[in-house]
Amino acid sequence: MTRERAIQIFIDHEIPDIQNKYEQDGIPDFIARRECWHDWLNWMCENGEINYNQAKDWDLPDCCDS
Repeated sequence: MTRERAIQIFIDHEIPDIQNKYEQDGIPDFIARRECWHDWLNWMCENGEINYNQAKDWDLPDCCDS
């Protein structure tokens, strides 16, 4: 999987959950987004979707960085 594809999946599937849980006021919660990104990368690695080097080398996407 490419980083770009992983980011798109994250935006499509994880960001809406973050918005519903932490951003009800409409203000991005970048701390929650960063934590979720790292947790999600770990999950992807543990489940063989990406390898260890990808998980450790991919920096934060723009949607998670204030």
